[in-house]
Amino acid sequence: GLNPEIQDYVDSFELTEQFMDRMTALLDFLLPAFVNEGRSVLTVAFGCTGGRHRSVAIAERTAAWLREQGMTPQVRHRDVAK
Repeated sequence: GLNPEIQDYVDSFELTEQFMDRMTALLDFLLPAFVNEGRSVLTVAFGCTGGRHRSVAIAERTAAWLREQGMTPQVRHRDVAK
């Protein structure tokens, strides 16, 4: 999932685009509420069968989107080295 070729492959599916559209819409809805409540941490987790390809690519794409929104995400890929 950290390899650009893998990311491109994951991104090539319409389902990935639909998932990201829904994920970013949910975050657009949630983030202002978290900020208004004074919260500084929001944990978002993704999983897939092996934890090395799809979930990693989606986490990286979500982190990039969060950076575009002015956030400073911290990304940890728990199973990428397995």
